[in-house]
Order: sequence, then structure tokens, then C-alpha cells
Amino acid sequence: MFRNCLLWQLLLMLGLQLEAKAADAFQPWYAQTHTAQSRSKQFTIFGPLQPRVLEGIRPRAGLIYLEPGSAAVSCERIRNAFRSELALNPDAKPSLSGEGKISIRLRPGAEHPIRLDAIQSSDAYTYTIDLPNQIESSRFIEVIIKALLLDLMHQAGKGTELDVPM
Repeated sequence: MFRNCLLWQLLLMLGLQLEAKAADAFQPWYAQTHTAQSRSKQFTIFGPLQPRVLEGIRPRAGLIYLEPGSAAVSCERIRNAFRSELALNPDAKPSLSGEGKISIRLRPGAEHPIRLDAIQSSDAYTYTIDLPNQIESSRFIEVIIKALLLDLMHQAGKGTELDVPM
């Protein structure tokens, strides 16, 4: 009798674990969103931890896959190269240098449009970028540079005159 009870408990636990894993597999992408922040804290990235690729379907050639951690590191490196090229201190913290915060939302797939929005508050600008998590590396670098350029122009007080084409 004790043996049968133990067997039923094990089967019940196994069934509950399998049910939980199955439920996780069908969660929408935004229910599994993770966050990463760059070293300078200028960039905050939200998105799925791992890009979803269906079995048997090969990714399009020339695309990179972004997840919050790798995107945060890449954004920081692009920022440092941008600031070095302009002879600005790459190690300056955004709050000290007047830089605006940039939030990036990674959307699953390669078909989502890229969008860059600037939001003005009383003392600073914040920026929101919507990106697909599958994107050409040159396009990714381009949109990050445009956000940094837009922020630099806003810091100089010329942001209202600037139109950065996407």
C-alpha cells in the first residue's frame, strides 16, 4: 500500500512538472521578457532572453539575433566608439554628461518596423527604440548611432531643428 501511494505521488509530481513546462512553452513573448542595462546605464534593453526560432526553419542570411544582455554590451561598445570618435569622454556617466536614457524594446522576429521616439521631460530627453530581435548588424549600429546623435543634438539645444532619417 505504501509503495502504491509513493508511486502515485511520483506520477503526480511528474505530471505537474510536465504541465508547468508545457504552460511556459505557450507563454506570449512579453510574458518572458528580460531586462539588461549597459555599464554606463544609458541603455536599458527589454526583450525575450533567447530568440525564438522554429525547428526546421533556417534564419535569414545576414541577420544577427539580439537578446537583452548581448544588446546591452553592443550598445555600450557603439556608444564608446561614437564618443571616442567625437573626442568625448567615453567613460562619462549619462547623468553627469547630460545624456538621455535610451530604452530598447526587442520584438520577436525580423519583420517588426524600427521606430525611434524622443520624449522630452522638464529637464532631459528619453528615447525609446523598437527593434526586431533579428536584424542586420549594420542596421542595428545605424539606429543606435542615430539615437546617440539625436541625444547629442538635444544636449546642444538644437534637437528641435534635427531630423534624423530612419
